Amino acid sequence: MEEKRRIVRRSSDERIAELDKKIAYHQRSIANLEKKKKSIVNGVKKPAFSSLVAELTESGLTPDEIRSACEQLTQSTKKTRTTKKEKQEVV
Repeated sequence: MEEKRRIVRRSSDERIAELDKKIAYHQRSIANLEKKKKSIVNGVKKPAFSSLVAELTESGLTPDEIRSACEQLTQSTKKTRTTKKEKQEVV
């Protein structure tokens, strides 16, 4: 004997609440997209290297101190990627 599946009907309030939840989600998504669009239109740019050096020299650092600090930063955050061939050589 096959068992019949019971059909559970949701009330109209439950269905409306579910739709309201979906609408709110999409409204938040649209708002985030609008923010991204504004940032593109307004031209949010990263500061130029020359302005960074100017700010560092204004703070009293010498060019040699700036260079050594940059070198230390690049050495401490250096990321290395290995290729498949290099991985096979290690094994």
